[in-house]
Amino acid sequence: MYLFLNNSNQEDVTLKAFQLFLISIIINLLNSPVSISNWDWQNPLPQGNTLHCSYFINGNTGWAAGELGVILKTVNGGNDWVIQRMPQEGFVRSIFFIDENNGWAAGNTMLRTVNGGTDWFVSSNGINEFCESVFFTDQSAGYCAGLNGSLFLTSDGGDTWESLVSGTSNNLLDISFVNLNTGWISGSSGTILKTSNGGTNWITQSSGTSEDLNSVRFNGSLTGYVCGTNGAIRKTTNGGTNWVALSGATSSSLECITFVNQFTGWASGQNGTVVRTTNSGANWSSLSTGTGNALMSIITLDANTLVTLGGGGLILKSVNAGNSWSTVTNGFTTYIRGVCFIDENTGWTAGVTILKTTNGGADWVDQLHGATAGLESIYFADSQTGWATGHAGTIWHTSNGGNNWVLQTSGISSSAYSVNFVNSSTGWIAGYNGVVLKTTNSGTNWAQLTTGTTNTLASVHFVNSNTGWISGYQTIRKTTNGGTNWFSQYNINVNFLETIFFVNSNVGWIVGEGGKIFKSTNGGTNWTQQISSIPNYLLDVHFENANTGWAVGDFGAIVSTTNGGTNWISQFSGTRNFIYSVSFVNENVGWAAGDYGTILKTDDSGSPSAEMHLTILMQGLYNGSAGYMVSDTVNVEIRETSPPFDIVDSDKKIVMMTGDCFLDFNNVYEYNYYYIVVKHRNSIETWSASPQFFLNNTMSYDFTTTPWQAYGDNEVLIGTRYCIYSGDVNQDGAVDATDLSEIDNDATNFVTGYVDTDLTGDSFVDGTDFAIADNNAYYFVSVISP
Repeated sequence: MYLFLNNSNQEDVTLKAFQLFLISIIINLLNSPVSISNWDWQNPLPQGNTLHCSYFINGNTGWAAGELGVILKTVNGGNDWVIQRMPQEGFVRSIFFIDENNGWAAGNTMLRTVNGGTDWFVSSNGINEFCESVFFTDQSAGYCAGLNGSLFLTSDGGDTWESLVSGTSNNLLDISFVNLNTGWISGSSGTILKTSNGGTNWITQSSGTSEDLNSVRFNGSLTGYVCGTNGAIRKTTNGGTNWVALSGATSSSLECITFVNQFTGWASGQNGTVVRTTNSGANWSSLSTGTGNALMSIITLDANTLVTLGGGGLILKSVNAGNSWSTVTNGFTTYIRGVCFIDENTGWTAGVTILKTTNGGADWVDQLHGATAGLESIYFADSQTGWATGHAGTIWHTSNGGNNWVLQTSGISSSAYSVNFVNSSTGWIAGYNGVVLKTTNSGTNWAQLTTGTTNTLASVHFVNSNTGWISGYQTIRKTTNGGTNWFSQYNINVNFLETIFFVNSNVGWIVGEGGKIFKSTNGGTNWTQQISSIPNYLLDVHFENANTGWAVGDFGAIVSTTNGGTNWISQFSGTRNFIYSVSFVNENVGWAAGDYGTILKTDDSGSPSAEMHLTILMQGLYNGSAGYMVSDTVNVEIRETSPPFDIVDSDKKIVMMTGDCFLDFNNVYEYNYYYIVVKHRNSIETWSASPQFFLNNTMSYDFTTTPWQAYGDNEVLIGTRYCIYSGDVNQDGAVDATDLSEIDNDATNFVTGYVDTDLTGDSFVDGTDFAIADNNAYYFVSVISP
């Protein structure tokens, strides 16, 4: 569907003004009540969020990052990628590594890793603007360029940043240095800046264009290139004193430019564009990539090997200098408009083609074999009988579960946006210009009905062979005789309405623009607006019963209710791709589908009971001077507040280097008070100072700010943060001689690896571990609990 804002060519618009709009949408979403997502990617894999940037430290090891802060890593030249940082919020616009361990990722915040991306922690002290590009000249000195002319410098590896004067208020989009002193920045409205003294001063260079310049690269200190909107490519051979225009062989906006030597280079951009030069930019040729997705980054691994990536998480690789490309991403990346499941295993999607799964979405098979059908809706009456409708009056029908699809004659040439059946014989189709078709013989014949409107219709829904509704632009109409007659129920102040859904002849909902949700309890005679808590355009709604339902929409919006819509909770879908359709088979198991082949699945209604953001540090693992900890696993228990303090729920998760740990609980309730108990393999069991409660399904608790965050003030100060005591190797509740004996024995035998006696996490058992435990034993450190 998405009738009124449909963008079926999937062009990934990345003009900077639109990016700012996306950022504002995300800020609005982050300010609404959100429960952490239990929506998992099924297609494409490893994920489908747009990737904005990439960086390779050598021919094998590289990283890619993008929307929602997702970060991927490869160690085999881009053939396979693993997710290092799951989607959270904001964007990563630029990523840079100085070696295989030390890297930075810039966007709505600055992230840093010191272990190759296994852990990422925030390192943005002093940065107060959105960052578009980050570049380091050595492990200490780095630069960050961003919106509104913002420019920042660090001399301590990103621990602190200071503001530099750029001399412009234009957005700064890319930064690149050729040595410690000499670098350039490209930006909006033709901006090019140069420094020759390590960023102390920046000089404006005349680019000769007003196009946004998205990327800058230099081969040495004299020859450089910039590329940008409307296919702009410009070159300098005198360090930027003069820039001349080059013919780029494209009018599409270019996002990234790279050279492998002084002669050969490539640029990538919107609409799947890749152009190549072999004569230092004098001529450029367009290369076929086989995709229309935006390609936001392109990088050379050697003279023949290239990796490019972008819209919908698509990753392509070439081993012949770009003459041909193979898709690294697994799955389909074409748009999906409809999804329909009949049980937990069997379902279909419709869009550019029809996909089917028989194992709950683990695998999908193309049933139209690549046909570009332009489909908008799909519906199955049973496991064998289904229909898919779309542009130009297209109707596909199957009577054998999709093994074969045949075209039916619709009698119309306009788009058919919605299809609904009440059994295997009787169904309706709604679409452009108020058209409604009806069949009583499974689609062998379709008759056009008189609806009383010429407004475009986005949805049709029937609860039985007589009672049904249609909705669309300024339209809600109802029939009680199978569609022979229709009467208006449009009495709400909303222009753009999408899906209408009734669970019975009385109770139903309709969704549309601006996050609007309306409910009727009298068959549509009256509609009452419900608060969805989000501003997104809602595209589909589905209810399993009168209480439990979901609505989905643009920028990855998913909201759910368990009380008939009295309260709607925003779920974190893990994507900003538009979601057009949602289908559930019971109150827990469902799928959502949309742009770039997005297919998401949940097994627990999309929202676990509650999420906890816990901040905790272990004494032996924490480096107070560096400000980070060796990551390790903890088990967190939720306990009752009165003896015997029964365990209500528990979860085991990894604590990140920053001390942050995100846990999910399914057996807790809002406003109920609980003790938090932290258990670690060689640390003292530690309780929260007082009982805590969940609000809006979330709780945050920080053990590191003061000693009295722990029950009995049972923590130790390391640097500026409080840590759980280490040394309880045998987990008997005290650090004593038995623990010291185990550590001493392992140290004597030079034990290495991930063992409980290694308190510092350096994989060696030695005197430093013994010293920590010995000191804590001297002070009789033990568990303190209520």
